[in-house]
Amino acid sequence: TSLENGMSSAVYAENVRKCLAPVKAEDEIILLADLVGGSPLTTAANVIAEEKLMGQTVMVGGVNLPFALSAVLMKDTMETPELIEDLLSESREVLKEFGVPVPLINCIYNIGEISKELKSYGINLNFAPCIDTNTNPNNPIIGVRAFSSNPDEVIKAEKIVSKTYEENGIIPCVKHFPGHGDANADSHLTLPKIELSLKDMEETHIKPFKSAIENGIDMVMVAHLFCTCFEKEEVPTSLSKNAIDYLRNNLNFDKVAISDDMVMKGVAKFGDVEACEMGIKAGLNLFIYRFSDEKTSNIIQEIYKKAQKDNLLKEKIENSYNKIMALKSKYNIA
Repeated sequence: TSLENGMSSAVYAENVRKCLAPVKAEDEIILLADLVGGSPLTTAANVIAEEKLMGQTVMVGGVNLPFALSAVLMKDTMETPELIEDLLSESREVLKEFGVPVPLINCIYNIGEISKELKSYGINLNFAPCIDTNTNPNNPIIGVRAFSSNPDEVIKAEKIVSKTYEENGIIPCVKHFPGHGDANADSHLTLPKIELSLKDMEETHIKPFKSAIENGIDMVMVAHLFCTCFEKEEVPTSLSKNAIDYLRNNLNFDKVAISDDMVMKGVAKFGDVEACEMGIKAGLNLFIYRFSDEKTSNIIQEIYKKAQKDNLLKEKIENSYNKIMALKSKYNIA
């Protein structure tokens, strides 16, 4: 349905009002950009303003869009009538014209649908959003996975994505702490070295994680990175007591910390069982293993045996169990 198909602005506006009827003034509404005067986008934007439903204006992908108003994106977008879907489709094209990265557009528009699909398959956790600030244009692994090269834009996007996952019963997990955005190597293949000062890391790369934690994020994934601001010797942040102590004590994160995939080359040289022991003692609560095979099972058994003789290791495991059970309880996971 569009004005071009013969619908008057008055009728169109009334239809928009019906679609927005469930929305309250205090609900978060994301306003994008309207470019064409007299278009359906303008009509919808005017209705939003008249009904006093204007919420948080979001600069998308760090791009300074020229107008304040446009399409409305609600948390139940994927369940609204075709009218709103047409509106959203048009605004996608508008955003593309102004250079907003397509992955970001798709993420913002589709995250509700994604979370519902995950839920339909019985999945209760997604290792997302990626909140790395992609400052290195030659980064071989983050790139378009990042929301922006501006940490403030990353923060805005993270709030939207994490909130949507939570509303749909999916546990969000922000990654890759303390920030993979300045890396010049792929941690799947090697251990990237980041030589930024702690001040630089805090101002750009750690900033989105600090914001997510302040907003109550339940899970943080720790990356396989060698950050010289945390360790003098070559130790991945995923196994670094200094890095995870910073996460716990400086950022006050007391929930579940999970490693990146332990099969990645960035951590492989530290030994299968040894790396897990280091991670647990450093403060990790969970590990990702892409394979559910005999090798992984053996690692678990070896850690169990070690914990029978090592009180610190046993205490850390029991503490992790409590954190994991608290998280499951919050999301009503049996």
